Amino acid sequence: MKNILFITHNSNINTSKGVRHQNIIKFLSDYYKISVISYDDFISKTNTVSKSKSPLSKLKKLIYRQIIRRFSFPDEFFFIRRWYRLEALKQLKAAHYDAIILGVPPYSFYRIAGSLKKNYPHIKLIMDISDPFYGNVTVLHSNNFILKTLAKAYEKKYVNLADHLVVLNEEIKTFYGLTFGIKNISVIEQGVDNLIIEKISDAYRKIPKREKDKSEPFVLVYGGLFYKKFREPFELYKAMELSKINIKLKIFGKINPKFLPEPSDKIEYHGRVKQEDLFREYMQADMIVFIDNAYGIQVPGKTIELTIFNKPILFISSNDQSASFRYFQKCQHLIRVENNYKSIEQQLNPIKTSYFKESSLKFDISEYYWQNLIPKYLPLIN
Repeated sequence: MKNILFITHNSNINTSKGVRHQNIIKFLSDYYKISVISYDDFISKTNTVSKSKSPLSKLKKLIYRQIIRRFSFPDEFFFIRRWYRLEALKQLKAAHYDAIILGVPPYSFYRIAGSLKKNYPHIKLIMDISDPFYGNVTVLHSNNFILKTLAKAYEKKYVNLADHLVVLNEEIKTFYGLTFGIKNISVIEQGVDNLIIEKISDAYRKIPKREKDKSEPFVLVYGGLFYKKFREPFELYKAMELSKINIKLKIFGKINPKFLPEPSDKIEYHGRVKQEDLFREYMQADMIVFIDNAYGIQVPGKTIELTIFNKPILFISSNDQSASFRYFQKCQHLIRVENNYKSIEQQLNPIKTSYFKESSLKFDISEYYWQNLIPKYLPLIN
């Protein structure tokens, strides 16, 4: 059995990247022996080196988040990069490894690739890139010419050290190919945990079905984050407040306070919850809300999983070149609207859901189940 060293940093395992790395490790363990280096406690049933318990670690995290991240390049994690680099070199010296998977971001980890290839050039290096650096909207569409120049040169230098790149969609693959001339790129999308969904579905089916009382609100659920000028909720909020029907929007995620709505009977903010709890909310909702990125090649992490819940999806997007829409376009239960309050308000009518018959809400996304996606890694390692 081949030995794989997986290097990952996740401060929260319920983020899209955290979920991704957990599942890569989980399903690759069926084929290989996986050793994990992580600064945070991460996943059980693997040989994991972690440093999250120390008081010094907690103090550093506080300093990183509040001070250093504002003035650091490429990101605030350059302070812990040294620990990862030394730990990786120690592991590689102590045992034989056939391949290394380096999880990016943090973008500071690109420099670890330099040390790995310098000391162990014969070991295959695979970079699993959850988000591009230079191709990230905060950089590529920035007005800061110096930042863009530095980011492009930095990423080009280090991604070319990898034997293979793994990215999330075809748009990012094309971007790396055209921008950096890289050819060894594979697309392995952000997958879906069908086991959790099946578990929740079984529980949901056991709940006695009843007609919705007229006094009960029509419930929409949104799970995710918001970003300034990139993925904003304000038009949705306005549409909710102007709606004359009995309606409620429930929001889940670690939302920056500047994106939270004013106190309202129609909008509830529930904060960050576990993935399983969010899935349960989707199951119980009348409609799921998806707010698309305004521009760029990135796809929100929850894109694919939303199509499996047999619910109408309010797809809010003003992006004519949406990278996300490709995953939704086969859905018969998709309601696409512009990201403006008038377009949204026109669709906030529960009567419209009567057009969605249960038989039309079946959409097979088994190709995106994690256990079906991860085997794409095998030819990269073997």
